[in-house]
Amino acid sequence: MKEMGVENYYNETINYVDKATKQIETLRKFSEEAPQMIKVAATNADLKKKLEVELAVLKGEIAAFNQIEAPALAKDIHQKIIEKNNEIETAINKATVNGELVIEKIENSPLFQLINDVTRLMDQIEKLGL
Repeated sequence: MKEMGVENYYNETINYVDKATKQIETLRKFSEEAPQMIKVAATNADLKKKLEVELAVLKGEIAAFNQIEAPALAKDIHQKIIEKNNEIETAINKATVNGELVIEKIENSPLFQLINDVTRLMDQIEKLGL
């Protein structure tokens, strides 16, 4: 019976590492693609709309990740990610006025630095999977 508990704990940790890795990879990919999109979106309404959709999807993924129950081993790192995710969501919200993205606000926001802060947590997450 005790072995099942250890195996379950191990599986929960591995599942958490997979989810956290996916979340961070999503943020990293966005931070690589978004700066160019933002430049073009300033003069391209279709691309601006696409960027608004991507930001909405990103906010949804952040909210879903924040609801994950982290195993005991990952509680501290999970809390750090949640804090940064909340700051990312706030930066996105501040760059939006009446539901519309304001390019200048997102360009001048701390969004990409915050995403970079989260991606730096990847080493700690990978160590959980050992």
